[in-house]
Amino acid sequence: MLSKIIIINSEIYSKAVIVLDRPSIQLVANNNTGKSSFINTLNFLFIINEKRMDFGDYEWKQTITHYFPRFNESYILFEIFKSKTGYYCILVKRTEDNVEYYIIEREWSFLDRLFFTENNEVMNFRELQKTLLVQNIKYNPLNKEQLFDKIYSRDMGSDAVLWITDNVKRKGRSIENSFTRIYRYLINSKLITPDALQDALIIADNRQNETLTVFADSSKKDDIAKLHQYQEEIEKLKSMQADFEKFKLLTYEYSKKIEDTGKLYSCFEKLYQIEEKYILDKREELIINQKETQRTIDEKLEPLKETTNREIGILQFQIQQNDNFIKQKEKALKEIDDIIRSFVNIEFALLTLQQKFDELNERYNNIKFQLDSTQKYHLSLEQIKNNLKKLKTDCSKLYQQKNNFDNLLKYHISADENIQLLLNTILSENISNLTKEKIISPVTKISGHLELYDGKIDISDINIRQFETITDIEEQISDHEHSIAQKSEIVEFIQNRNEKEKEVKIIEGDIHKIKDKIEKINQYEYIERELQSAQIKQVELKQQLQEKEIELEIISSDIKKHYQAITKQSNEIINIDSRHRMLGKWFNDIHEDVKKRGIPIFPASMEKEGIEKLYNKLRANLNEILRLHMKINDEFVNLKNKLDNHTFDIQKFIIEVDENIATISEKEKSIEVLLENISNQFTTPVNNYLQRYSEFKSFIKSFNKEISQYQISNIEQIEIELKDARILIYDLEKISKIRKVINFNQRSLFDEEQTDALDTLNRYLSKSEKYPFNCLFDIFLYLTIHGKRKKVDLGRQVESEGTDKTLKLILFMMIMKRFVVSDDENRIVVFVDEVLRIDDNNVGELMRFCIENNFLPICAAKSQAIGIEKFYFLQPSVKNQNKIFVDKEIQTAIAIKRNV
Repeated sequence: MLSKIIIINSEIYSKAVIVLDRPSIQLVANNNTGKSSFINTLNFLFIINEKRMDFGDYEWKQTITHYFPRFNESYILFEIFKSKTGYYCILVKRTEDNVEYYIIEREWSFLDRLFFTENNEVMNFRELQKTLLVQNIKYNPLNKEQLFDKIYSRDMGSDAVLWITDNVKRKGRSIENSFTRIYRYLINSKLITPDALQDALIIADNRQNETLTVFADSSKKDDIAKLHQYQEEIEKLKSMQADFEKFKLLTYEYSKKIEDTGKLYSCFEKLYQIEEKYILDKREELIINQKETQRTIDEKLEPLKETTNREIGILQFQIQQNDNFIKQKEKALKEIDDIIRSFVNIEFALLTLQQKFDELNERYNNIKFQLDSTQKYHLSLEQIKNNLKKLKTDCSKLYQQKNNFDNLLKYHISADENIQLLLNTILSENISNLTKEKIISPVTKISGHLELYDGKIDISDINIRQFETITDIEEQISDHEHSIAQKSEIVEFIQNRNEKEKEVKIIEGDIHKIKDKIEKINQYEYIERELQSAQIKQVELKQQLQEKEIELEIISSDIKKHYQAITKQSNEIINIDSRHRMLGKWFNDIHEDVKKRGIPIFPASMEKEGIEKLYNKLRANLNEILRLHMKINDEFVNLKNKLDNHTFDIQKFIIEVDENIATISEKEKSIEVLLENISNQFTTPVNNYLQRYSEFKSFIKSFNKEISQYQISNIEQIEIELKDARILIYDLEKISKIRKVINFNQRSLFDEEQTDALDTLNRYLSKSEKYPFNCLFDIFLYLTIHGKRKKVDLGRQVESEGTDKTLKLILFMMIMKRFVVSDDENRIVVFVDEVLRIDDNNVGELMRFCIENNFLPICAAKSQAIGIEKFYFLQPSVKNQNKIFVDKEIQTAIAIKRNV
């Protein structure tokens, strides 16, 4: 029995625990607060099939988002209690676009603390699973079929949510049964319509699977037609018996030819298959060999040839290079020998060449120095000549100055050199350069002042000026003469520069030649050793080249042989393909004709004849078969027209006609048997179908009596009335009266009543339809108020809203109670929305009905209703992020006992 409903972390509820421990419970809250949202959770437990669940105007995707906004942190739990087995919980959580179920083997009061962390946050499902394992609490996932078996069981010793009666029917292993089909109306009474009531009453009497299917197979109407055909067939069979015998002989001849041809074809096919297999195997073998040969060429011989060619090319290049090297060394040795022979021997040659080298080198250096010197001044010949001329003039002046040295006054004015320096400093050149004859008396001493005529000058601080001595003049003369000599040489050298440069080049060339000869002579032995080594190597290289050329010749020959083999194999393949095409043409030609004629294959021993002779025989046989076939067809058409027979198979036709001729005397009895079969096939099921409808009417009468036990508002009588589908029932009654016996002595085969019944049956068979139980009647609800009886439509409001709701709930709960075992531990939880719209008397009657029939109503309204025993007040709170929090620990649930 359901004992608690728990919602955790939905869009409206942060946490809600409703304890179902009173005969009636009400959720008190303002409109659009979450009352219906809470009660609609019953869909997840009792309906299971999401396509059958009802959440008002909300689609399935919106619904699971509403109840499970967070994938692994939103839950719905249903606590179940059975006194023999104890408590367990069914947990519902969301997957991507559906829900999944788990069973947890503990009561909610224990599990409560496990679903929340220390910070009072909802536990993630993975963490919850770990916690359950740590706590050693058993839990297992349930697929929907397992869940269905857990909720509904006929075993009162089980811990199923509901113990159901034998009245509950389930189709196969579907997740729907009689209970689930009705229960959805108790969640949402707005779904109750006349059609819903009709469907519910049919289910209540276990008529939901009652369908008349005997008319669905339209092929059965042929039996009726046969009744009319048999007598005509008897007369026709007697009139064409002679022609039919001739026809059978012709078909025998045809069959014999077919058999002979089938045997020949069997041999032909075997020979073809043997030869084709040989051809295909041989072709495959040739292709494999051809590919292997080509692979040998491509992967072994050609690469080897290419490698050998490359090696030969390398050897030829090396031989050419080595030959050039040998010639180069032989030429070098010859040149050295010629040099040595011109000097008698090698020692004398080296000595002579070295001496000549030294002489030429010294001369080269001298001339080069002169050239470099003239280059250094960057002066033209004219400039140098002018410089030389000036030097000579200056030198003449110096010589003259030297010659005049002893006659000058400044060198004889005093014998004291210091006095000379002082006087030359004081006296001007005009005086100091006078001749010594102008000296009247030399100066012998001086003082700190100079007396000039009658005056005196202080010269104690005068700076002494040096003057040129004879030594200085001689040094200047020497320098000038040296410069004149250099400049003269330069003038001469510049005038002969071109000849000197040519001479330098000639000397430079001679030096290089001599140096080259010396170096060559010094390398003689080394060159001789290189030559010997190269000659040995040349012999080896030519030997290697010869070997590689022989190897290349062998490889080329091998490639040629392989290509010849490929060509031979290709020719063989062409010949084989030609033979294969010819055989294929023969086989296809025969096979198509055999297939076209429908000739069966008969096993036969192998013919000794070849395949070509077999082909010719088969071709002749097939032509004969074609001729016989055309003749048989003409006769067959004539016979069928006489018999009005539409059989396409000749053998079947012959068998049928033979059988009919042989059993003409029995055909009349067959008609009676056929009629009896028709009666058995249709009259019995139709009679049973009508009988069950009669039983259903009795059920409705008893149901009406049961309704009368309860008083709803001012309704004096509630009555459900069935209105027969008159035409259908009338036709079914006619079909049910088809007779089994016929009097063949009558002029007419059937009397008028029998003909009418058979025609009616034939008409229903032509429709090929099934007739479910609800097509037998329409259902109407009548209410008697103040003595007046009136028909009402459950799809619209019946009387007041409260009366309408009470009437619909009691009607469907009366149907529902038939499905559940009456036991205190087996109460059915139902939803009564907007209970305040039901007047107090009706609420009292509704609660009485629930108590007497083991229903537990959960009502919903804005304020408390009279007659309800327990109330839960739903109020969103800021503390819970404007979500509703309902839990017994907070005492928002208040139990109130009222007298009704």
